[in-house]
Amino acid sequence: MDYDTILSDYLGEYGRYQKLTIFCLAALAMPVGMQTMAMAFLGARYSDNVTAGDLDSLARNRSKLQCTDGWVYDKRLYSSSVVTEFDLVCDRAWLRELAQAMYMLGVSFGAIISGALSDRFGRRRTLLGCLVLLLIFGVATAFASHYVIFVVLRFFIGAFGVGLYYVTFVLGMEGIGQSKRTMFGMVVTLFLVAGYIMLGVLAYLTRDWMKLQLAISVPVTVFLTYYWIAFESPRWLLANGRTEEAREVIDRAAKINGVEIPEKVYELMNENLHSNEDVGCYEKTQRVYTVLDLVRTPNMRKNTFVVAFSWFVCTAAYYGLSIGAAELPGDPYLNYILSSCTEIIAILVAWATMDRWGRKPPVIASLILAGLSCGATAGVPKDLWMVSTGLAMVGRFGVSVAFDILPLYSAEIFPTVVRNMGIGAVSMLARAGGILAPFVGLMGKSWAPLPLVIFGIMCFLDGVAILAVPETLGVPLPDTLEEAENIGR
Repeated sequence: MDYDTILSDYLGEYGRYQKLTIFCLAALAMPVGMQTMAMAFLGARYSDNVTAGDLDSLARNRSKLQCTDGWVYDKRLYSSSVVTEFDLVCDRAWLRELAQAMYMLGVSFGAIISGALSDRFGRRRTLLGCLVLLLIFGVATAFASHYVIFVVLRFFIGAFGVGLYYVTFVLGMEGIGQSKRTMFGMVVTLFLVAGYIMLGVLAYLTRDWMKLQLAISVPVTVFLTYYWIAFESPRWLLANGRTEEAREVIDRAAKINGVEIPEKVYELMNENLHSNEDVGCYEKTQRVYTVLDLVRTPNMRKNTFVVAFSWFVCTAAYYGLSIGAAELPGDPYLNYILSSCTEIIAILVAWATMDRWGRKPPVIASLILAGLSCGATAGVPKDLWMVSTGLAMVGRFGVSVAFDILPLYSAEIFPTVVRNMGIGAVSMLARAGGILAPFVGLMGKSWAPLPLVIFGIMCFLDGVAILAVPETLGVPLPDTLEEAENIGR
């Protein structure tokens, strides 16, 4: 008897326990969202190397003057940032971009390491470890006295932030019923966007990088209470042959849901554990799974490569288009908050389509829409800049829809024994796309539409590639490599 059967027939797919699980775990996405976008304000740019009398003219004309006599910063929008703290201007200006690149490298590192740790030692332990370390490094960053220290700390924030996010996602999805996976994925994303928006509000209120860093880090202490309320994933426990521990978690969940689990259910669990015919997710083995298991068999190999490519493309296009939106004239706080709010529309569209049409069709359609709209900017005359802006926004919307569906789609393709490892591996490649995005944007100096055209081609090719991946709507979560290999056959 597998855990899906226990959920649907005995425990209940959407009882009080599942509702509490969805809310408590999804809330963890907020601090991750704030840390992810923090450099938008921690590294806020200033007009540099000017006297007080030059500030008004330079605010209207954002050209740079030579750095010969030190720097005078216009502090009407920001009282301080890491740019002023470490003088990241002129020949040191590239160090600001390096800080963001190091953060993305940390995300790449954390994605693969946290995935392996979670699959080996459990979801709960890894989640709590990431929480504690995110809090420590987050607070320490506010007191960084040197640029190198700041960059190193941001690296670890990226590593443990993404670890927390993906372990949260997997832990929640494994604990709720099949019919509610889509809702959980969308709720997590909504909390992530809420973190984006909250960052903008806190940045507006503080206008100081140290205060802002503390404001987005200290609240993580609230989540340390999860040590007493977070349960291990019963699905992971069963997949690793730990039926007694799984029974304890299931009993506690049943008590919260107000139901009783018949003794015969546990008897069947123990019988399956020792059965030679159906080792399934209950096989009593000490085998250690590695990343190589993701590509060991033909179908798994194909699915892993396509999913990894899709994560790379979506991340590059998403951050690339987001960087372009940040250059809009006007109040930076308002622009940032409004831009973040557009993500909510994409989430609602993804939510409305995933359970009706499946995971695969919306991803394909949104990526092709993004590809065509971004590519179309190549034919728009310069004087019709509003059309180009509109097409870029449509492209960002399409990428966002695909990006919202992709984590859930990926988690349903990888089996339990390597699920977190698989998501961590493809997420690591995704961060490479995030590192690439700013450099693609630099190509606009030679021809303005070139970055959008490149992102458009990537999205279109990704949409075509997804055709090779099976649909997972209504399909039970695979627990073993064998089950994952047979999806879509």
